[in-house]
Amino acid sequence: MQRKTQHTQNSAGRIFFGLAKILMALVGAVISLLAIAGIFLSRCRIVLLSLMLGCLTVAAQVPDAPVQVVRGSVADAATSQPLPGAAVIVEWADGSRGMATDGRFRFDAVPVGRCNVRAAFVGYAPQTVSGCLVTSGREVVLDIRLDERPSDIAAVEVVGSGAATPALERMQAVRSFTVEEASRYAGGIDDPARLATAFAGVSAGGNVQDNAISVHGNAPSALLWCIDGIEVPNPCHFSGGNVAGGGFVTNISSNVMANSDFHTAAFPSEFGNAIGGVFDIRLRQGNADRSQHAFQVGVMGIDAASEGPLAGGDASYLFNYRYSTLGLMGHLGLVPEDQAMYYQDLSFKVHAATKAGQFSLWGVGSADKLRGIAETDSAQWEDDQDRCRNLWKERSGVVGLTHSIAVGRFGYLRTTAAAYGCSKDLTQDRLDSALVFADDMDVFASSGKLTLQSTLSGRFGRSLSVSLGAAANNLLYDFDFSGTEREKPGTYAHYASASGSAWRTAVFAQARYAAAARLSLRAGLRVEHFGLTGSTTVEPRASLTWQMTPLTSVLIAYGLHSRYEDLSVYLVADNRNLRPTQASHFVVSLSRPLGRHWHAKAEAYLQTLTDIPCTPDDAFAMVNFKQDFTFRRSLVNNALGRNYGLDLTLERPLAAGYYCLFSGTVHSSCYRPSDGRWRSTAWDDRYTVNALFGREMYVGASHHNVLGFNIKCSLNGGRPYTPVDVAASDNCGAVVENEDASFSLRDGAECFVDFSATYRINRRRHSSVFTFSVNNLLGTEQRGSYVFNHRRQAYERDSYTYRLPIVSYKLEF
Repeated sequence: MQRKTQHTQNSAGRIFFGLAKILMALVGAVISLLAIAGIFLSRCRIVLLSLMLGCLTVAAQVPDAPVQVVRGSVADAATSQPLPGAAVIVEWADGSRGMATDGRFRFDAVPVGRCNVRAAFVGYAPQTVSGCLVTSGREVVLDIRLDERPSDIAAVEVVGSGAATPALERMQAVRSFTVEEASRYAGGIDDPARLATAFAGVSAGGNVQDNAISVHGNAPSALLWCIDGIEVPNPCHFSGGNVAGGGFVTNISSNVMANSDFHTAAFPSEFGNAIGGVFDIRLRQGNADRSQHAFQVGVMGIDAASEGPLAGGDASYLFNYRYSTLGLMGHLGLVPEDQAMYYQDLSFKVHAATKAGQFSLWGVGSADKLRGIAETDSAQWEDDQDRCRNLWKERSGVVGLTHSIAVGRFGYLRTTAAAYGCSKDLTQDRLDSALVFADDMDVFASSGKLTLQSTLSGRFGRSLSVSLGAAANNLLYDFDFSGTEREKPGTYAHYASASGSAWRTAVFAQARYAAAARLSLRAGLRVEHFGLTGSTTVEPRASLTWQMTPLTSVLIAYGLHSRYEDLSVYLVADNRNLRPTQASHFVVSLSRPLGRHWHAKAEAYLQTLTDIPCTPDDAFAMVNFKQDFTFRRSLVNNALGRNYGLDLTLERPLAAGYYCLFSGTVHSSCYRPSDGRWRSTAWDDRYTVNALFGREMYVGASHHNVLGFNIKCSLNGGRPYTPVDVAASDNCGAVVENEDASFSLRDGAECFVDFSATYRINRRRHSSVFTFSVNNLLGTEQRGSYVFNHRRQAYERDSYTYRLPIVSYKLEF
């Protein structure tokens, strides 16, 4: 199904490009005219005003400058308790204001543009939220968490220095990102998964049209997705279409996201079932003070978002609904049905603060459909996928209820009950030589999960904080699979049916002890049991943070992690005796600010993997698994793996109108299957280098409008691949790879360039945003698996070029 999905999406990509060219011309012209007009007006204001006064009989008045509210809360990072008396200051280009809070702060009439918000409290590490975008269409609401830091300071003063503030201590390698970054970075297209490829140690796991990501040489399926700390399956449209663990675009809109965390190694004990990384996406609360709305239309989809207060008091709602533009055009008959990607999603959160604690009802749901049409003229066949027709239907959704309440003065209890469901229905038929359709694949997979998770956090004195938690997951499944054996014609058969449930439970604990003002220790333990296989894992985690100098910090961390395969792997081929893959993470990092705005970080890592499921008689191992909806191999825990490398980051957050990010990774990723030979994994691209740059300019008669340009350049060392076994392929009538030479060949280095331009118009009560972006601006060609080319009568690597242009308009009011 993978190859056919790529073929169909390539057709859809051409429609994207055709549609985008029209919108690009219109919106590009508008952006150019507005920018030129803004610059012209700013330089010729006196001349223009003189002409206007000479022509008009009434006096003209320049409208008031647009302003906005910046507000939020300051709380203890460990207990979520508010910190009354915390000092907060907001700074903008030509002014600043400060206040002492009661745990909450509010600044009215902050000019539109960029601002920094600084918070500090006695005995806590100060924090700066830099480069906050203040617009006329939406209030800025911040949730600032401070980490306690033992010191002898008796008082605290927040000053207007631009010095960089050291990051909060973390037990693991983690990169926090803002929603504004996801929408600003070139190539991000408001998708957090695509944004993550700019970070050190992360590379794209699929093609340009897919958002799969590989962390430190691990498969994209080794990444754990969470929503508000609750584990969820891959939350992407057309999940696993090209690469397991990826999809077309994340189904969680940036309109409902809060600042979120991306963990790359040695993550804390609250997270399990992951060896590659953790993407913890947070949903923000709606505005409980005033109603705000947004509408967006573009190539990717049509969005409508709304938020505001509910029934008075401290309650709010927030939702976003999106429908694909191509799907709408398909319904209207403007594009062929086989070239229309139908998808829609809904995200929401309702929050209320009561005397019994805080309650949040949240959810994310999506529906997808994609159809592929076979070529009935055999003379036009290039490869076997041209003779296939298929239909993909997928629905998924998760809903959760979270309750949070203070326990005494120094404790905090958070409990979430959540339910998840997903169904995939995939069918594919294949034309034979007589142009008669024959069954090729019928896959129905329905899965669900009921989750109850609770965490109690508390602080004991100035130096010790502890979190204790437990999670129970009831996994539900209903599978019915039929298909050919490794895409070999004439081997179609029904091979599996299974339904039932299984429990996966865990308890975890984590503690932080500040031994001194510059030294802290974090330790954690996770114990997890999987009822379907009867396996139990005990996973210790620990880290030591040393503030070597006032500006330089050192982190040493270790973590043992486990990951289970998809339920179908255990059930379809009776692999219930499999143990989970285990990975030991070792991390040493050094970070420090360089000057006023720059920050540098170097991180060395080593990851050893054991108990990797693999076949007993060839070189296949699940560490290389990409995608196969009819996978049914018998496996054993007999493979080993090793990933190691050095990550380097040099970053300048947005300040003085520009930002830069340089990240690079030099690494090795290899595995040893049943034959005992070490080989490169499918994700071993040896090195990845990223360079991002962005420029922001204030234009217009009153310099309230913002024109921005962003560019991202990525270079990688090329992925390894396996050659084709021509004799075996000829004998079986389908492509057969030479397992003895698995991943012995390598593609050349690849360079990708992404570009985006935005123009924001701020009015007194609303703002408009025009966006134009192109992913893979240079049209770099990518290569896939081997196929048999009917025209050339030869086995060739599949090749494709995706150049993805995106044009959109957004109104916030």
